[in-house]
Order: sequence, then C-alpha cells, then structure tokens
Amino acid sequence: MKNKTPEELARTMDFTYLDNTATKEDMVVFCQIAKEWNMYSVMVSPCYVKQAHELLKDSEVKVGTVIGFPLGTNDKRVKALEAKIAVEDGADEIDMVMNIPAFMNEDYDIIREEIAAVREAIGDKVLKVIIETNLLNEKQVTKISQIINKTDADFVKTNTGFTGTNTFNEMITYLQLIKTAANKKQMKASGGIKDEKTCLRYLAAGATRLGTSSGNVILEEYKNLLDNKAYKPKKIML
Repeated sequence: MKNKTPEELARTMDFTYLDNTATKEDMVVFCQIAKEWNMYSVMVSPCYVKQAHELLKDSEVKVGTVIGFPLGTNDKRVKALEAKIAVEDGADEIDMVMNIPAFMNEDYDIIREEIAAVREAIGDKVLKVIIETNLLNEKQVTKISQIINKTDADFVKTNTGFTGTNTFNEMITYLQLIKTAANKKQMKASGGIKDEKTCLRYLAAGATRLGTSSGNVILEEYKNLLDNKAYKPKKIML
C-alpha cells in the first residue's frame, strides 16, 4: 500500500471525543483541531451535535455521533428516535451500537430490525453498526458481518473502545473476516488506535475509516517522521 500523506491520512479519521466530562469550551478546541487537520469527521456525544455542527459548518469536516452508546441495549424505538434527533441537530453520520445481548442470544431479527428502524429514521445519512469485536470470537464476527451485509447499513465498525479493545493481531484478523463476510460494506476500525503504524496497517487491511481520539497527535508525529525531524509527542489539547 502506498504511503499516505498526513493530509490523506487525516481524511480517513473520525476524530473522537466522547468523554462525559467534556465542556462546551473543550468542544471549541476539539473542533478547531479537526478543522486545522481537515479530518473526515468529528465523533461527539449527542448533546454536542448542534454545537459541533455550528462550529464546523464552514469546513469539510462532517459531524458524527453515537447511538445506543456504549452498551447497545436500548430498544430499537429508542435508537431510532435518538438517531432522528441527532440528524435534526446536524449529524451527518450515525454510529450505532448493535444490541449485544440480542446477538448473544441469537435473536438476529432484533439486529436486523433495529438497523432498519435507524435507517428509516435518518434517511440517506451514513450509518455505521458497532459490533464490539473485543466481545466476540472469529465465528461470531463472521456471523454478525454476514447479517449486516444484508442490511441498509453503510459500515461495519469494530469497537466503541468503552468495553475493551482488541490486540493489534486480533484486529487485523477481524478486519479480514469482516472484509470477506461484509463485502458490500465499508469498515471502520476503532479502539486503541494511538500511532500512525496502526493506522496504516488497518487501512491496508481494508478499513476505510479510523476512529481515534488521538488523531491530531498521530498526524503531527507522522508529519514529523516524514519530514525526518526529531519530535516529542504532544498531548491532545483538551
């Protein structure tokens, strides 16, 4: 895979800030960082969708939010309403946690029905379904990917990051399984992405989007590496 420029890598990133202690002032700084790097999107809590939409309205950066987050146990009617309100508030993309207990109980129709309900609620906005690969084995990852492949979702997303993460090798394996089983969908890798090597390997494995709260740090370090400059990692400005 050809090395990406920092600018190209930024356009694969859903820059994420879902801390429940985040303030309005934090959001201003966060969205400014996303604009400066021209990241693909920001991923914010539902309560900050309106503010993020306003802050980013004159940029190319899209606004995403999470639904049924982080456990996925909400009824489909709640998820659909939550998603509808988010879109009305300015969300371009919806990352929905699937009903994990339903999947574990093999109640697969519940998964299909909630995806259909959210799709109906959001129209043509982008819909990503979070499957929490860290809770699943290879057979289960394949099964849920096959189910999602036959729905109107746009992406299979790996993790929320709130219930744990996969090792690097596990994630590579799961991305390969998802790519085969959900060959009509795009993939978003997320959970524990902290450096440019991980980003580039996940993209090479087939991911088209990366969810990370460390986007600016990764991009700054990557840019400096390409420029052959000595650098010190900087903390996120929040």
